[in-house]
Amino acid sequence: MNLSLDIGNTHIKFGLFEGHKLVRSGRLETPSEGVISPTNREAWESLYNPPPEWLIYSSVRKHFEATQLHLPPHLSPATGERQAKGEGQAKGIKIVRLQTGTPLPIQNRYLTPETLGPDRLAAAVGAYAQFGGANCLIIDAGSCITLDLLIEGAFEGGSISPGLDMRLDAMHRFTDGLPRPAEKRLPGGETGDLIRIGKTSEEALLLGALQGALLEIEGFIALAERQYGPLKVLLTGGDASFLADKLKREIFVLPNLVLRGLNEILLHNV
Repeated sequence: MNLSLDIGNTHIKFGLFEGHKLVRSGRLETPSEGVISPTNREAWESLYNPPPEWLIYSSVRKHFEATQLHLPPHLSPATGERQAKGEGQAKGIKIVRLQTGTPLPIQNRYLTPETLGPDRLAAAVGAYAQFGGANCLIIDAGSCITLDLLIEGAFEGGSISPGLDMRLDAMHRFTDGLPRPAEKRLPGGETGDLIRIGKTSEEALLLGALQGALLEIEGFIALAERQYGPLKVLLTGGDASFLADKLKREIFVLPNLVLRGLNEILLHNV
């Protein structure tokens, strides 16, 4: 059994795999200052019972270390983290951290790989495992919205912009009078091709943040397909369900794409 962990800013997504098959997944709150809350303790303990043979993780948090994985003492590796291929011998769970030097089943053409978020790279590997040599656009709608291209089996890069909550939070935080809408919803119901118009400040904020993100994504898709031809468009991340039925084309919603990519990277290395 392999365990994949996608360490985000507020949550940790986990996936348990038997070979290539995902058998269980879910998410936990990221421990505050390394401390597990009582409501999360049982869930954490269940990750290691029964103990997986291998654990691979990626983290968007710069200072996250293996000590914060809260391994039971009898399962902690004797030699620390592995970078690739399980070098050395250790008792307990064998650990791989996805980082710049980790061998991958795809090419990475990013010019500054040391600054590349490992979740973006793992998602690209997940797309490659799902669709083989097909050209893909990977949309990860989380704290930020990333739009990344996988072209002929190579990660080319893409764009990063504020996520939906970040857009709404920023307009509230950096102004003196703009409210923070309580929920993410587009006003106006179904309008077809008609322009939506915000009739209140809250509606105008929602349109600016939410419809603005949709138009941004659709524009990126159009430009990318003009250059590369038809693309498989994959959608993942916390706001995937909000975006999925509002984009005007076929979308593959794959909520566990990063976890699948991490598992494929692990299998590539062991």
